[in-house]
Formats: sequence, structure tokens, C-alpha cells
Amino acid sequence: MKSMKAVQTINLFVFREITKIPMNICGFPQLLHTQKCYKATDAMEEKRRAALMARNLPKQKPIPGVKHILLIASGKGGVGKSTTAVNLATALASIKPSLNIGLLDADVYGPSIPLMMNLNESPYLNEDDLMIPLINYGVKCMSMGFLVTEKSAVMWRGLMVMSALDKLLRKVEWGDLDCLVVDTPPGTGDTHLSLVQNLPLSGVVLVTTPQQAALQVVRRGVTMFEKLAVPIAGIVQNMSSVACPNCASTISLFGDATTKMADDLGIKFLEDIILDPQIASCSDSGVPIVISNPESPQSAAYLRLAEKVAEFLRNRESDRLFTNDDERESVDGFYVNACLRSDFCQDKASKGQAKRKQQLYTQKCYKATDAMEEKRRAALMARNLPKQKPIPGVKHILLIASGKGGVGKSTTAVNLATALASIKPSLNIGLLDADVYGPSIPLMMNLNESPYLNEDDLMIPLINYGVKCMSMGFLVTEKSAVMWRGLMVMSALDKLLRKVEWGDLDCLVVDTPPGTGDTHLSLVQNLPLSGVVLVTTPQQAALQVVRRGVTMFEKLAVPIAGIVQNMSSVACPNCASTISLFGDATTKMADDLGWYFMYIYLYNMIISTKSNKTHSELVFSL
Repeated sequence: MKSMKAVQTINLFVFREITKIPMNICGFPQLLHTQKCYKATDAMEEKRRAALMARNLPKQKPIPGVKHILLIASGKGGVGKSTTAVNLATALASIKPSLNIGLLDADVYGPSIPLMMNLNESPYLNEDDLMIPLINYGVKCMSMGFLVTEKSAVMWRGLMVMSALDKLLRKVEWGDLDCLVVDTPPGTGDTHLSLVQNLPLSGVVLVTTPQQAALQVVRRGVTMFEKLAVPIAGIVQNMSSVACPNCASTISLFGDATTKMADDLGIKFLEDIILDPQIASCSDSGVPIVISNPESPQSAAYLRLAEKVAEFLRNRESDRLFTNDDERESVDGFYVNACLRSDFCQDKASKGQAKRKQQLYTQKCYKATDAMEEKRRAALMARNLPKQKPIPGVKHILLIASGKGGVGKSTTAVNLATALASIKPSLNIGLLDADVYGPSIPLMMNLNESPYLNEDDLMIPLINYGVKCMSMGFLVTEKSAVMWRGLMVMSALDKLLRKVEWGDLDCLVVDTPPGTGDTHLSLVQNLPLSGVVLVTTPQQAALQVVRRGVTMFEKLAVPIAGIVQNMSSVACPNCASTISLFGDATTKMADDLGWYFMYIYLYNMIISTKSNKTHSELVFSL
């Protein structure tokens, strides 16, 4: 029987890995770690971390002309963050149209703002080589989606993301802005750290659904922003329920635990916005509901949210910009005013002194043809890449991916892994949670212990429902925020893959984070993958990001097993009618691309396949 020693924290594992001290020399590793490493007292540890955070960090520099910078964040993907950012920005502009509002899409991998704001042009450059933001509904907008094609996948590591983000912030002619609303990606990594370290932020609005998995990740986000001294304006609960159009009953989707969490953490509960198909359709059509249906209850909720955010900014600084001395104009009047402002600004920019250049920013940087650019990227991808090494004993590695967050990826991964184990109990199935920033597998698999180490210093995965599981969530506390840059994430991911005693596995299911960045590139470059299952909701914003993911996996020669459509509809428990939530556009996209198509109802959880292949053939013949 192998001797086993409990792992209390990931720091112990990393410490021994760095120092290479054998286990038999360590004696009592936990005691050695606590006494000989920095952790003498909690106060000393906090002081050490603060010193490390402050060392060689860039000084915060304001963006010229921008008075307030407000982040919209969640930690968890797919909770309605972009929809909240878009409607908040337009609502802020509506409560006082004299305000100048900007909107930055900081999600480099999965930009949604171009679709939601109905902007699909490329920005011009002025004579100072600054990009001129596109304008609609009175809001100045900038996004990576303006600079790449709809199907292009941004396959960048952390340093390139940071460089691109800096250009989207500082190489833009923002002009005078009263408030810049920044839509951030999921997680607590490169983008968030870069924004906090480089910009004087006025605050952050947290967005979540009331699911326990989402709330758990939001808690980590709260920890991060508190450690980085970013004021938290409050929390928005999104998609907690949906109203049945037939019987008018309210259907609770995920419960109502956000209020209690806000009270526990001492955070202001800002607004509860229910899931309404009209919000989704407005977002897909590029007209925010605040503009398209200003009298609706949903618009009223966003306007209330804007008032509360304005009050927060007013209290942050004695700023007369957000005083209520002016009588609030009607929303109808604002719509006309916003259109006029948009036309006026576009006309002024076109006739002003700036010499506009009708070319993409990327074209100016590279000045190459599409063929040359493809050749250059292929050369960069091939240079100094590690060779793919299999995990000993693991036959198949299957990724569960989406590009877009919050589409039910982790839920699909968990149920797929347990289903594979159930259809043939002799199979050995593993489940790896590769989302370092927002691990959900511990909660969904009901595992909350720390893994043990065997005599070879390999972690022994936890097992439940016949599935071997490993997650960063086993190694950090529930509230801990993993504030790591790309290189640290890659190192941690490598340990979760190769420093684990997986044993003989027929299939390792890997739940990946949103995006097309460090984690996905590391997995593809280091592992011989059997395939990938893509998960999406039928929203246009989600499908657009999934297309980018398809481009990435095709470029990297990863076989695509098929696509799962999730949360397309819900069954009303009172009248038994089916309520369409986001439409049903996935089928057409799957047919266009020649994929296998599967769909999952939100409540019924009915899985079916629309292909001539059997289920076992669909997920490779095990």
C-alpha cells in the first residue's frame, strides 16, 4: 500500500517542486512549509504578498480626458456581463444625455460589443495614428471585434493580450469622457490585473446568476478586487427567473441566493434582472432593450441600475457631472438625441482636421497580404513549440470547449463524464477542471477535500460517481482568487495534467475555460488530443464566439466531434408550454459547417443527436 501524505495547500506542492526536496527528506512537509517558508504569521504573509504585488508594477496612468473608469466583471462567464455593460452604458447616456459615455470591450478572445451595438465597421486612424472609436446610440465604442474578421480566432498568449489591451485603451482618441464602461472577460487573470495595475479605476460592478457555481466564482472575484483595493459598486443578479408568456407565471431558474451572499459580504445589491427572451433578441439584433423598448420593465431595471451607478460615482468623487439638477429627459427624446449625436460626431470626425485612413489597424501594423499573414502566423506557431507528449495510461483526451463563457460547458463536461462511465462501467473515465480561475467541478461533483500525494509525489485524484477528478479548486480555498499571469497558469495546468496519478484511463474529459488563449494553446501544443466537443447557446453572440473557436481548432488540427446546443428553451412547470429563450440558430450553423448536432433542454435535460452516427461513434468508439 502506498504511503500517502495530505496536501493542505498548493503552495506546499509548488514549493517542493521548485526545491526538488525528496519526500523522505522533508520529514513533516506541512511543518517545514509553514516554518521555513515565508508564512510565519498571517500578518507577515500579507505584508510579503503586498510587497511582491508592488514590486516593479507599472504606475497607474489615467487615460487623457476620461474621468471615470468602471469595470463590469463577474469571474464566471455567461452571466450576462456584456448585456449588462451595453445596457448600462446606453442607460447612463439616457439619464443625462449631456454626458459623454464610452464602452470598451476588453474581452480580446470573445468580443460581443460589435454585435450588441450594431457596429461592424473598422475604425479610422487620425493624423496621430490614434483609432477613432465607433459611435452608436450616443456611446463611443472600441473592441477587438472591430479589428479582426467575424471568424478569426485570437490565439494569443498573455503578453500579447496585455499589449493589445493597452492599445485598445491608449491608442484610441476617446476625447472627453465622463465615464468609460469596460466589459471584462471571465476570470481573474491577465486582463483584470493589467487594468487594475495600469488604470485609476473608479469602481467595479459585479454581475452573476444565482447558481452556486457562479456565486462561488464571484466570491473569488470579490476577494481579488478587495485585495487590489478596487471599490465595489455592488452586484447585479441576472437571469434568476423567466416569465411564462402563456400563463404569466414566474419560473425560477437558478434560485435566489445572490441577496444572501451580498449581505454576507457587505456588498450592495444593485438590481435583479430577470431572463427575458426580448433582451436576448434585442442584443442579437444590435439594438439594446433600453433603446428598442424603453417602456418595458427590463429597461426600467437597467435605468434604475444606471441611477445607482451614477450615485456611486457621484459619491466616489464630488463630481457635479452626475448631479440630478437637470430634469431627466424622456427616453424617447434621448433616442432622437442619441441618433443626432451619433450622426453629428461621425460627421465632425469625417470633416475635421484628422486625416482618416480607411484601413484596419492590423493592416497598418503588418502591411501584408492575407496569404503572407497566414504564412507568418504559421511560422510563429511552429517556432519553439513543445512536442506533444501523451499522459501515461490515458488513451483518449477529449476537450469540452465553447469560446464563450456560461453556456453550460462545465455542466456538460460533468454529465458527459458520468454518462460515459455509466454506459459501460468497465471504462475508466477521468475529469480535469482546466479552468484555473473559476473551477466548478468540485461543487458539481460534490468533492471538497484535498488530494493526497503518493510516494512518487504524484497527486491522487478524488473519485466520485466512478469518475477520477482533479481541479485547482481542490488546492485553494473557496474564496481564494487565483490572480496569476499566463506563465503561472501554464505551469499550474501542466502539474494538474502530469503530476497526477491518473492510472489507466480510457478517456480524460477536460473542461476548458472560455476564450482561445493560454490554456487552449497549452493543451493543444502539449497533448495528443482525440477531439473536442463544442458547447453553445443559440444566441448570436455565443455562436459568433464559437465560430472563432472552430477556426482555432481547425487551424491547430484538432478533430471536432460535434456541437451541443444548451439552454435553448425551458418547459413551464405550470402550463407545460415550451418557452424559447434564445432561438434555435445552432442547427443551421452546424449544418453549414457539416458538424454533428446535439441539443440539451435547460430543464428537461433531453439529449439527442441529429446524425446518422450512434452515440458511441459520435464520441469515438471506446
